[in-house]
Amino acid sequence: MAVNRLTDENGKTVVPISETDPYWWVKGEVREMSSLFVDQESVDELGVPSTWVREGSGVKLRFLSCAVEDRVFHRGEGWEFFLLYTTVFLDIRVRFSFTEFECGVLSQLKCAPTQIHLNAWAFIRGFEILMEYLETKPLLEVFFSFFQAKGVRKGGIVTLNSVQGKTLSGLYRHSYKDFKQIFIKVRCVEEQFPFYLDEFGLERFPLYWYSEPVQILGMAKVNEESARIVEFLENFIETTEALSLAMLFKWDKEREYVERYLETTTGGLKNFFKKKNEREHSASNVIKIEGGVIVNQPQEKKMGYSMKRRRAYEVVLERGNRCYGKEVSLEEVKQITEKQRRLHDYVGEEDLTSVWSEHFPVSVVAEEHFQSKTDLELVGSVDVITRAQFMQVCTARLLCLGKFEELKAKDEAEKKKEESFWVQKKLELERKLEAAMQQITSKDKELLELKTDHEQLKGKLQKFDKDRTELEARVVELCAEKKEAEISKEDHSYTMMEAGFERARKQAEYFYPDLKFDKLDPIKVVHNGALVDDDDVDLEGGGDHNPEDGGA
Repeated sequence: MAVNRLTDENGKTVVPISETDPYWWVKGEVREMSSLFVDQESVDELGVPSTWVREGSGVKLRFLSCAVEDRVFHRGEGWEFFLLYTTVFLDIRVRFSFTEFECGVLSQLKCAPTQIHLNAWAFIRGFEILMEYLETKPLLEVFFSFFQAKGVRKGGIVTLNSVQGKTLSGLYRHSYKDFKQIFIKVRCVEEQFPFYLDEFGLERFPLYWYSEPVQILGMAKVNEESARIVEFLENFIETTEALSLAMLFKWDKEREYVERYLETTTGGLKNFFKKKNEREHSASNVIKIEGGVIVNQPQEKKMGYSMKRRRAYEVVLERGNRCYGKEVSLEEVKQITEKQRRLHDYVGEEDLTSVWSEHFPVSVVAEEHFQSKTDLELVGSVDVITRAQFMQVCTARLLCLGKFEELKAKDEAEKKKEESFWVQKKLELERKLEAAMQQITSKDKELLELKTDHEQLKGKLQKFDKDRTELEARVVELCAEKKEAEISKEDHSYTMMEAGFERARKQAEYFYPDLKFDKLDPIKVVHNGALVDDDDVDLEGGGDHNPEDGGA
């Protein structure tokens, strides 16, 4: 079997991995590390989940433990959950749901939330706080003008560091120990649409590890707005020290304290930033009076809205205090023109009855069918300006109808696309449901077999209990019989000894008729010149009786 030898961050060869492993490209120690949170109780001890959700977001989440075999780079089925280091929301205080900027950074790097280092998360959150203090929207172009993803390797954890000469903030921590094992599962409650998907069911950011994350070495070119912000921050860097991320992370609970710190550290950058924005915004609307004549005055609006041409064909339609804006790229304009080109051209001589034919008698048809006396009198009854205005009204109404049909067609196309997506999703869920039902049937069968085995074992156990009771009773009987046998044996031995003693006494009386043997006792012995009980001799340690001690 083909294998792929991988190396760790120090170039050391690690255990060979089979190419059939779908995660063969993952490098480093994370391959062997399981989560420290393998039971729900350990997750619940982390704290109150509601405090990890951004106030007012309406997001409802479940924080779940991992299985022992789960790894930080593993994929889930579909979009059921994603993995996250607990330090991200406990220590760095990133809140759910992720902001548009946070999702943008992850998407730009093509990294899942656990695929970037915790110090990278700290840079992201610290930059957001700084931009919020400056009352400015955090932009990806600005962020990657100061932070870079350098030395990105396939299958490894991505780190961020400051672009040379552009250090906004220092590292949050110089050492993170064992952070690769403190991850849990994050998922939305079943009754709520996942915040990590958009309205089309697509991921707002990579939920799982990419094999090829993106290396970003600063921004070569940025737009005008981003360039202005970068310039402000570069000037700030030259005059002050790097910001403390530990101080910035107190923003949610001690905002006034952090604002004082930033005001002192940045030297009033917020006011400078705000005033310069105001000056640039008002520079194009200067009202100047020279010799009693007003010059450089914005043109008066006559129709309740204005059309202003901006960079990249951005068209802004203003009505009262409301503004609708959309960027239209040159490519989109080209596509619209190309699609209409056939309608604007003539179709040649193939069908002379077609109004698109270059030989269609437009003037003849107009004269015969649209030039009645009544029509001519009606049109001639109004002046040229009125007729021109009428054509403008007709054109505007046609424009409105055309736009309505365009939006309707786009809406129907989106609906079909969405319907197709949910049809596929439904089929997928039905397949999963069928598989689950099959598993339930299989488990029911196994349960029935286990119940049958249980009943059989229960019967055997009852039989064993009965046999044990009988054996215990038999043991009691045998013990009683044994005791009776020992008693009988002892009595028999004593009887035999007494009979032998009596026989010996009679023989002694026969041989020695003059001696008296009436004091002889078969259960006593001679010890130290006296006739004593045998038990008394044993208690004194005298041992067996020795005939030489004396006696009859």
